[in-house]
Amino acid sequence: MTPAARPQTIQIFLPLGDPRGIRIAEITTRIVQLIEVPRPQLDVFLAMPESEQVAVYVLFGHSDDGAEPKVYIGQTGDLRKRLASHNKDKDFWPRAGADARGEYTAEGFVVLKGSKGRAQIAKAFAHHSFAKRRNALIEQGRIVVEGDVTVFTEDVLFASPSGASAVVCAAASNGWLDWKTAGGETLSEVKRGG
Repeated sequence: MTPAARPQTIQIFLPLGDPRGIRIAEITTRIVQLIEVPRPQLDVFLAMPESEQVAVYVLFGHSDDGAEPKVYIGQTGDLRKRLASHNKDKDFWPRAGADARGEYTAEGFVVLKGSKGRAQIAKAFAHHSFAKRRNALIEQGRIVVEGDVTVFTEDVLFASPSGASAVVCAAASNGWLDWKTAGGETLSEVKRGG
């Protein structure tokens, strides 16, 4: 006989006030937390006291060709040190649209002026055709590198959402899944219905 389920409350805290940013969720009667950290905000999270805890952690991303999801699961007694190491050594877990905005049009996908992406290119991405497009955009001055980010100096049209997200993330990316609305819906859900 299974015990009857009982009602519980899940509390979600937004330390930066942005629902697309760092999110801390917990069942109010438990001491376990779930913390979601977009990679572009990792430095902010590493400065928070929550990063000093013992943890089981999961890194989500995509395979080099962007076709398959990829997951890395680990555990550590020093989350801050471990995530800082993974930030340097594991390329697959960027979040598309680091601080980027885009628009799906009849011509393709447009990354809007002022959008920011990742400056450091993923090792496995260096010889990808989208990496060549990214380098050409930098040479043309349509994207500029400012420290550890890239900034789009004008609207840039891509033939596909994946090309756009790959250039933003400097890594292979499935744009249909990685581009999301402010409400968290994927581009696939909005345009393809799922």
